[in-house]
Formats: sequence, structure tokens, C-alpha cells
Amino acid sequence: MMASGMGIGRRALVQRLVLAIVFSTAILEGAASAKAQGLQDSLPMSTTQTVQPDSGTSESTGVLDIGEDVNGGKRVSGSWTFAQANGMYERGQYDSAALAYQYLLGQNSALVSPQLYYNLGNAYFRMRNYARAILNYERVLKYSPNYEDARFNLELARTFTVDRIAAPQDSPILRWFRGFYHILSPIGWGVLALVSVAVLLAAVLAMRFLRNRRVWILSLIIGLFGLAVTLLSFTLGRVAARQMNSFNAAVVMPSVVSVKGEPSAGGKDLFLLHAGTKVQILDQLGEWLEVAVPDGHRGWLQRNEVEKI
Repeated sequence: MMASGMGIGRRALVQRLVLAIVFSTAILEGAASAKAQGLQDSLPMSTTQTVQPDSGTSESTGVLDIGEDVNGGKRVSGSWTFAQANGMYERGQYDSAALAYQYLLGQNSALVSPQLYYNLGNAYFRMRNYARAILNYERVLKYSPNYEDARFNLELARTFTVDRIAAPQDSPILRWFRGFYHILSPIGWGVLALVSVAVLLAAVLAMRFLRNRRVWILSLIIGLFGLAVTLLSFTLGRVAARQMNSFNAAVVMPSVVSVKGEPSAGGKDLFLLHAGTKVQILDQLGEWLEVAVPDGHRGWLQRNEVEKI
């Protein structure tokens, strides 16, 4: 009888431990969800209205417009609020709106977001400054690779540039892998890893203390699944974080630049690039950058001829 009582007590203890882990996991998931929802609620929402740059009127295709206020109209540390910047945009004062968005980006780090870069890119597009529009759409995609509105606008802005440089196509497997690890941010992968660790721990405890064969097998399967998700989340989170930190690309700003064969003004002219062309930065030597274009050609440009994404 005493042995039976001890078995019941042990089983109750295990059940309490499992419930505690599940409860903690639920709290963690709820907190992450609430944080994400709060952030989403604070960002401007893109509308589906679009514009043709030549006519200045809304049409069914073109650049997606900005949406509503962010930050509740509160004044930030400066002369403009986000609502005022959006108001300038909606009144057609695109140059003033661009200045306001840039001011907010420089003065208030809490407002720096893909959506703010997106609005700035739209303002530059309306001003027909396609190089800076491309720069800011690229910045959106650097931080939010799945931002489809920005990707659409980026491709549209590129149709107004001079250079048509074909990039080598990635393999379907590589494209799938990149799309997969962009599903979540590095923080999102970290949260998923913590949740899967909790599931793994619960499965291990169940295997240790619950002697029922069917429960043991089920716990083993759940534990292996939790281990796989933990390793996958940790790996993909590291890959996503490394890509974000090592992102080293730039956009040509002047209307035309000459790419040199060496880091010198007297170097041989290799080829020309025009405003809006994206280049990869390979090396830096003083005021010169070694760059490569998507087709593999490389050379040297001065730092003031490009702006880093």
C-alpha cells in the first residue's frame, strides 16, 4: 500500500511539473504574441490604393500608397510627428514629407521600422527620385524580406532606371531555403526555440516518471520532435541574424558614374553605372569601395558615389 501511495504521489508531482511547464510556455507565447500585436498596431497600415507617377492620380496599378497615423499623433523628439509627415504626403508635399520621414528616422530610434522606410521610399518615388526610392525599398527588405508591397514597388522603380543587369538565378532549393528562414525574424526563431525546449523537457519528464508504455512512446515521439524543432530554430535564427548583420550592399546615387579598374581617379574606366543600380561592396580602401554588380563585373567607386543599404 505504501509503495502504491508513493507511486501516486510521484505521478501527481510529475503531472504538476508538466502543467507548470505548459503554463509557462503558454505565458511565453502569449507575451510574444501580445508584443507582436502591439507593434503591429503601432505601425502604419499600407492601403491598396496605387498611383501612376506621370499622372499623379490613383489607378489600379503602380505604387502602393501609405496609410494611417502611427504613435497616436504624439509629438516625438523634434519638430514633426508621424501624422504630420503623412499629412504632407497626402497633400502632395512629397519633398516636405521626405524631409519629415528622414528627420524621424534620425531623431527617434523608436520609430525606425520597415514601414517608415517604405513611406520614405514612396515619397521619393512620387518625386521621381528613383535612386533614393530604390534605396529605401531595399532597406525595407533588409529588415523585412517578406514585405511584398515594398518588393512590388522596388521592381516598379527599377523599370525607370537605365541599367538592366541580369543576375544569375539561384537554384530552386536555395530560393526555398531563403524563403523558409525569412518566415520569422531572428527573435521569432529564438522564441520558437524556447517553446520547443519546454516541450522537450516535458516529454523527458514524462518518459522518466510515467511508466505506461503507450505514454512513454508518445513522449518519445514528442521529445524527438521538440529536439528537431529546437535545433532547426536555433540554426535558422543564427542564419537570419548573420545575414542581417553582414548585409553589405549599396545603391548608386549620381546619374552616371565610371567604375575604375583601381582605387584611383586616374584608374582605367571599366564600365558605367547609372543611378539606382544596386552593387555589392567587396572591400574598402580609404575613400574607395570595391564593388560588384549582379552579373559578376567588379571595379572601384568612390564612397560618395553610393549610399549603403
